[in-house]
Amino acid sequence: MGKLERPVKISLAQGERQRNRVLTDVEWRQYIVECPQPWRDVANIIRGTGMRPGEVFCLRWENIDLSGSGGLIQVTEGKTRAARRMLPMLPVVYAALMVRYKESGKPEAGWVFPSTSREGHFNKDTAKDQHAKAIEKANHKAKGQGAKTLTPFQPYILRHTALTQLAQNGCDAFTLARIAGHSSITITQRYIHPQADAIERAFAPLAVASLANTQSGESGQVGTNLGTTENCETEDSVQVTGAKGGTRTPTGFPARS
Repeated sequence: MGKLERPVKISLAQGERQRNRVLTDVEWRQYIVECPQPWRDVANIIRGTGMRPGEVFCLRWENIDLSGSGGLIQVTEGKTRAARRMLPMLPVVYAALMVRYKESGKPEAGWVFPSTSREGHFNKDTAKDQHAKAIEKANHKAKGQGAKTLTPFQPYILRHTALTQLAQNGCDAFTLARIAGHSSITITQRYIHPQADAIERAFAPLAVASLANTQSGESGQVGTNLGTTENCETEDSVQVTGAKGGTRTPTGFPARS
């Protein structure tokens, strides 16, 4: 097996110091209002679903379900089986796609973001240009208002931000891997950055339960929603009551009427 003569150099955006940057809500609002179309819709979808930019570029209407007050996005392409998945829409994503759907004449098939590019749809070259213009406009406005400027970042940071904030809001690593389309849980770990307060919150329920048991002097039950273990006063082994069932992720859309 060959050996690299020198380490591989990965280019960062000007002013970007690391790949695991997470945009703040202030930075996001400062940025998204300056994004031109169709990049604004694409950016909202990436930020709202955690999809890869390339997955959003090649979305097709036959893989979009806008029924009811919500909707689903079906990712059908990917190098691995894990990449093919179904994702729900946040209201901002649903609203953006619904407006585009109506303005496009309510198509049943075709590219969601068609263009005159070689691929026939919005691509990374146009995305890079519109992304750069949005940051430039945001910083021009910030300087005029005497506000803090936006540190440049790569478009992929939108996906990283979405997945990181899902993890911060309590999404476990295995579910996050399904959302992200990862084939390995090891890849997902890069989006999980537990802070001191998060670690403290994880132990808080155990501390409360321990204190309650100590004060009551009763053995009670210990465990989580996934399973409850009953403490027995006999010498027999403990009895596990079991876990509640889960729900299945849909794998396809209902038939169109």
